Amino acid sequence: MDQVDYRLAKLPDGSRVAYSVTGSRGKPIVLLHGGTGSRRDWQRTASLLSERHVVVAVDMIGFGDSDRPRGRYTYRRLADSVVCAMDDLAIDGAHLVGHSLGGRVALDVARSRPERTGCLVMIAPMGFGRLTASGFMLGLAHWAAHRLTFSRLPYPDLEIEIDDRGLRRSAGVTADTKVIWGAGDVFFPSRYADRVLSAIPGASAEIFESAGHSPHLEFPERFSDSLLEFVAGR
Repeated sequence: MDQVDYRLAKLPDGSRVAYSVTGSRGKPIVLLHGGTGSRRDWQRTASLLSERHVVVAVDMIGFGDSDRPRGRYTYRRLADSVVCAMDDLAIDGAHLVGHSLGGRVALDVARSRPERTGCLVMIAPMGFGRLTASGFMLGLAHWAAHRLTFSRLPYPDLEIEIDDRGLRRSAGVTADTKVIWGAGDVFFPSRYADRVLSAIPGASAEIFESAGHSPHLEFPERFSDSLLEFVAGR
């Protein structure tokens, strides 16, 4: 495995965005974590992908080792922090891969900066349907557990929509797009994949039958093989 290089980029307001780089060859792949995660979620995947690509795993602003400055945490602010890391590495273009919240942020980057986007891969992305009742209860339990133990939440106070506004934001996405979903996802059902296909012409979908909300964590080898096959030659 290639050595992991940890770095910090700076946003215009001085806030620091943490990211790691693995690999030294091939078109860059930028990995974006979910709403309760960090770049560390991608350790196994980054190791597998780095044999063929430069792999950049970003802690979006407010998460992981990145700063958590005051202010509104919107999709645009999160997307700007991703582009900040790309700028810091002088990456003109990259394949964007995002899980859940990260998938929705990757969508915003692909839409607003098409010239910097190779392929777009979204894993159970937010924004294509409402959170299920069971998913809401699990999220509430997670929040309550942190509050009861007086521990810091792994995410900032987000001002985002968890509904179907991603459908409208998908207009204008020109990147080759693939969506990956776990059939057992209790947060966003895999049937939402059809909405991605309807919203983004030419998009493809792959369902991991034995996976839940995080196929890349549950089946990293299969996920990495699928991703490498999709981006090959693009």
